[in-house]
Amino acid sequence: MTFEATVLDKLSDLSPDGPIRADYPITMENMQQSYGFMLYRTTLPAAAKGVKLSVPGIRDRGFVMLDQTPAGILSRNGPMDLNVTVQAGQVLDIVVENQGRINFGRYINDSKGIIANVTLGNDTLRSWDIYSLSIDGALPTMFSRPSNPAVDIDNGLPALSPELQQEVEGIDGQLTNQEKRSAQPQRSRAGQMVPSFYTGKFSIQDTPQDTFLNMKGWTKGQAFVNGFNLGRYWPVEGPQITLYVPASVLKSDNNITLFELEASPCGMSQSDVDCTVEFQDRPIINATVSRRRGEKHDSVSIGSAPPELDAFTAVVSFVSGVVFSVAYPISTVLNIMFS
Repeated sequence: MTFEATVLDKLSDLSPDGPIRADYPITMENMQQSYGFMLYRTTLPAAAKGVKLSVPGIRDRGFVMLDQTPAGILSRNGPMDLNVTVQAGQVLDIVVENQGRINFGRYINDSKGIIANVTLGNDTLRSWDIYSLSIDGALPTMFSRPSNPAVDIDNGLPALSPELQQEVEGIDGQLTNQEKRSAQPQRSRAGQMVPSFYTGKFSIQDTPQDTFLNMKGWTKGQAFVNGFNLGRYWPVEGPQITLYVPASVLKSDNNITLFELEASPCGMSQSDVDCTVEFQDRPIINATVSRRRGEKHDSVSIGSAPPELDAFTAVVSFVSGVVFSVAYPISTVLNIMFS
C-alpha cells in the first residue's frame, strides 16, 4: 500500500462545492448528508495554555487536528474533551465520523456531526467552515493522473530523460523505501495521524472468486476495491477482522483504496512488509480482542479463538439452554399453585 494524501490535502475533491459557513456547528442532517464524514474548521481567536477543548455534541467520533497536526480523538462513548495548548490564528480541524444511528428508545432522533457548541476553556468557538465529504463520489477520479508526472495531460511537455526520471522516482521508476517513509502523514506522540488515503494494486490470473480482505495491522477506516465500498474496518475493536469481497467487483487488474482514520502500519519500520493488506479464502468474524475500553491500541492482541474454547462455549450454551427450558415451566407452575 502507498500513501497518497491526507483528507486535508483532498478537500477540493471531497467537497467540490466548498464549505458552508456558519457561526456555530451545523448537524449532518442540516447539511443534507445522511452518512459518512464531515469536516469542521475554525481559526482560533487567541492563545491559551493547558486549556480544555470540549466537544460535548460529538456524534460519533472526532479526529482533531491543529494546523494539520493530530491532537487527539474524541468519541461519543469516550472522552469528549482534550487538554491543548494553542496559539492565536491556529486552524482547528475536526473530522467527524457517523458510526450509525440508534434505532430504538429515547435516542431514536439521533442527529450526527457536531450537535452542540464547541468550547475552548470558557470561550465558545465561532465562525465555522463546514465541509460535507463525499468519499464514494470522489474516489473514481481523485487519484487518477498521468503515469508519467513529467507529461502534461495534453502532452504539452516532453518526458524526462531516463537518468533524470530515475533520480526523481528511484530505481525502475519506483520511489525508494526511504522516500516512501518520508512521504507518510505526520503523527502525534501517541501515534495518531491525520486521516489519510492509501492505495494499492493487485492482479488476478484466473477467474475471480469471492474472497476476504484481512485488515490486521490497520486501525480504523473504510476500504474500497475498484471503487466499491466494502465497508468499515476496526480490527482493534473486533470481533470482525475481515471484509467480504464479492467476486463480482473483481477483475484482472484491480485497485484498492483505504481511508485510514487513526494510524496505519506504513512507515513504521525499515521495510515495506507491514504496509500491506492480505486477501484470504476464509473470514475472521469471531477474533478475540485482549484489551479493555480505554487501553491503547499497542496493547491489542488479535487472533482466532482456539477450537477447544469454541467447543467448551458451545457445550455451556447448550446445557444452559436445556436447564432454562426445563426450569422455566416448573417455576411457572409453582407460582400458579402457591399464588
